[in-house]
Amino acid sequence: MSRQYELEALALEITATPQLQAARERARQIMLAAPEAQTPAGQAALDNALDQHLHAAVHRAVNADPNRPEVLAVSQYAHELRGQPFPPALHGGLENPDNVYRIIPLDGAARFELHGRRRGRSPAQVTYDLMDSVPGVRSIGRQIGLLKSDDLQVDANGCYVISIDDAPANGRANHLRSTPDTRALMIRDTLSDWDTQLQDELSIVRLDAPTQPAKTRNQLIEDAAALAVSFTKFWIDFRRGYLADNSHRQVNTPDVPEVRPGGWGFISNTAFRVADDEALIITAHPFEARYHSILLGDPWWVGMDCAQHAGSLNTAQAQANADGTYSYVIATSDPGVHNWLDTAGLTDGYIQIRWQGLSPSVTSAVGAIRGAQVVKRSELQSALPPDTVWLTPQQRQDQMRARRTSYQRRLDIA
Repeated sequence: MSRQYELEALALEITATPQLQAARERARQIMLAAPEAQTPAGQAALDNALDQHLHAAVHRAVNADPNRPEVLAVSQYAHELRGQPFPPALHGGLENPDNVYRIIPLDGAARFELHGRRRGRSPAQVTYDLMDSVPGVRSIGRQIGLLKSDDLQVDANGCYVISIDDAPANGRANHLRSTPDTRALMIRDTLSDWDTQLQDELSIVRLDAPTQPAKTRNQLIEDAAALAVSFTKFWIDFRRGYLADNSHRQVNTPDVPEVRPGGWGFISNTAFRVADDEALIITAHPFEARYHSILLGDPWWVGMDCAQHAGSLNTAQAQANADGTYSYVIATSDPGVHNWLDTAGLTDGYIQIRWQGLSPSVTSAVGAIRGAQVVKRSELQSALPPDTVWLTPQQRQDQMRARRTSYQRRLDIA
């Protein structure tokens, strides 16, 4: 049975303690000193990003014991479980609302089994990523092993078992070989259609006896308070290093899609900058991928709250052009276009475009980005294809209501 509710409730309780509120203030001082805090958009998004970093760190702290590993969905947007509202818990890694991210703490010297079961229509892709760190805890995380859903053996009932230990597979299907550096297993269930797909049901079993006693509540609070500060600093430093390494990239110009580590997809990045009277149009081709999407983030690389702002679209949510491409419109307020990506009023932020589930023969996504241009809002209609779908204010409300309902669907089973 899932322990998602109990772990999130514990995290919420810990977040309210004086120790965590003091840690929040220390983390806030770190953010205030960052370059992002010196811009209007960064200032506007700071407190939201701060709280999301805090909640994300506490979620990692309450599920960090490889002796008693739990399957915990992390990096979630605002949601409810059993009628209890829970705040969003993203961090500066531009988490994708199409993904159900789950992290399990592991010991590289111990043996584990991950038991899974498909529920109806399968996700577009699932990746099982053996890592030497939970991203943001010790490092960004180096990939030690990778298993993709395309390579997974599943029985007629949709069930499977993945073995995780330091021995070679020796004929075992669904095996991940760990090393002494192994610290976590990260699972991404990518849902290309929120209305018809669900994440796999998962449970973890440690086959070896625990080697350490369980931590007390006070120890968990201490760990969470320390991590809240270091976690915030890590993502600020990581973002600064990434941007320095990619300073050649141009604003409002998506780069050529890069292959993801392990070859499980492609990703393109850019920063956006649009004035209130402007719109950025990006046209992309899905390139025969089972999954294609675009995602916005604020200056802290925190995604827009998907219940309040359509800051991401996948091909089930967007309307295609007649030639099979998708034209996405990024603007600070509603331009009336179906494929509007809502910046939540921010004039600056970041964009990621993804392609996953391609044929192994596809080794490059050059040409998947068909164009990007900034236009005046008054010129938007003439700049878009003639078959562009437009929405009335009532239709926009209906679109957002459906979006909230379909996002909650994955959580109703937790």
